[in-house]
Amino acid sequence: MSIPVFLKDDRGTLTVTGKKVVNNTHALHDGESFVFTGTSKEPANIIIKAVKDASTLKITFDQGSYSMIRLIFVGEQTSDCEIKFSLMPKATVNMAQMFFHASKTMGRVALKATVGAQASLRIDDCIVHDGILDLSDHYHLVGEGAKLYHRTLHVASGADRAKRNQMVYHQAQATVSKLDNYLIAAAGAKLKYQVSGVIEKGKKGSACNQSNRGLIFCEQAEIEADPYLFIDEYDVFAAHGAAIGQISEDEMFYLQSRGLSELEAKKLILSGYIVPFIEAVGDAEYGEYINSLIEAKIKGAGIV
Repeated sequence: MSIPVFLKDDRGTLTVTGKKVVNNTHALHDGESFVFTGTSKEPANIIIKAVKDASTLKITFDQGSYSMIRLIFVGEQTSDCEIKFSLMPKATVNMAQMFFHASKTMGRVALKATVGAQASLRIDDCIVHDGILDLSDHYHLVGEGAKLYHRTLHVASGADRAKRNQMVYHQAQATVSKLDNYLIAAAGAKLKYQVSGVIEKGKKGSACNQSNRGLIFCEQAEIEADPYLFIDEYDVFAAHGAAIGQISEDEMFYLQSRGLSELEAKKLILSGYIVPFIEAVGDAEYGEYINSLIEAKIKGAGIV
């Protein structure tokens, strides 16, 4: 999986390659720490390239700030990095997160975020990789009214392997989290997601939602989604679920009875997973690139 030419343009980007950092965004820079302030009308691209050694990046979003971020992992070597986000009170962050990883050895990425009072973090997450990934996400909703929305599309085929541990901690009253995972595995690929939500005692009025949907395109492929809720308070709302399997015969029959071919029916069902993430990127060139990677994946696996 080669790095696309347009990602090599450093304009408007914060680029991390190993210990080297090139910052061409409006973020204030101090060593490995960055602070986004004010209101940004244009997305800032944060690109993590081919990290060999352990690397930590700390990013703070100032109180009342509004930021649009594209967090992009690209590389063909083993990566082991940790990203720490801190959202100050009333900060708003809308982020498109993309993994374009290609390595036979495991790439490890840990994302840790703290979300302050009345702050909001939204992540639309697209993972299209070749090889092995180990991902972990830990979210701490530490201020009253903090919100987290995280939606993932993960496409894998062949020898691809990935495991992910997602944890959300509700540590203040009236906090809200919603995690939606859309997983596609074909041609022997294996995906494992563990999704956990914790609402601590006394954190009244909080809501924790988890949803996991998976499409499996052959008997050799595997998707495992394990949702967990740990609730220590009565006055809250919590729900979780997982629906994983192959496209049902009833779905295919219905669509084909409306005049679609088998190929067209499969493409339509897949588009329901894919299109929302392409739209969330908010950039035609990025969207086209993601779509081309997904198409190559599913065609190579003989899905469509």
